[in-house]
Amino acid sequence: MATTAPFEAFAPNLVAGEYRIVAHAVTTTGAMRTSTPVDISVRIPPGNVPPVPTFSTPRNDQKFAAPATVRATFSWTKPGGRVIAWDLFANDTLVAANPQVPDGTTSATHTLTGLGTGLYRLTVIVMDNVGAKGTNSVNFEVLRGDPLPSVASAPQRQPDGSVTIQFSTPSADADYVLESTTDFKQWTPRSTTRGPTPIILTIPASQLKPTEAFRTRGSYP
Repeated sequence: MATTAPFEAFAPNLVAGEYRIVAHAVTTTGAMRTSTPVDISVRIPPGNVPPVPTFSTPRNDQKFAAPATVRATFSWTKPGGRVIAWDLFANDTLVAANPQVPDGTTSATHTLTGLGTGLYRLTVIVMDNVGAKGTNSVNFEVLRGDPLPSVASAPQRQPDGSVTIQFSTPSADADYVLESTTDFKQWTPRSTTRGPTPIILTIPASQLKPTEAFRTRGSYP
């Protein structure tokens, strides 16, 4: 703030863009006057080379299992200057930003968690100290992961001599195949159940075997 005419002020380190300058003057009695706005443009210097960002992770077209945790790592080069800010977008939504990149920094990392199934596009935009911008993008896909394993309850002997075993099917929309074996070599499918409906297996007393094992295998259709 200046108190003696002619009045002047400085705005250092302006990056490329459009600016409006307005002056406010306050008298000794507290009255305020505002100047007519002046519009100025700051242009990128001729010959300036914009920064070039590059993704290290994820790899382009890399695939992950849902719910996915994806670590976005990117770096940049900037001949004759430095990067002062960056923005990271996932499918056009801003997910991370740093408007004050420390001098000497040439990389950054951000972790996205809990990503559901679908196609994703990460885009990073970096800006140098004169306002020039560089951008880069990478695509990846999150696929439906393996169903959660089922859990078997302890076999229950019924009054009629049969045995009942219940298996959980915790992943909705997954198909759980119940199989049995007497020699642990040949497994025979017995039923297929869509989760999350539990599998309830009842073995009549007449069909009980000295040794018989059961297992479930889950998969998405």
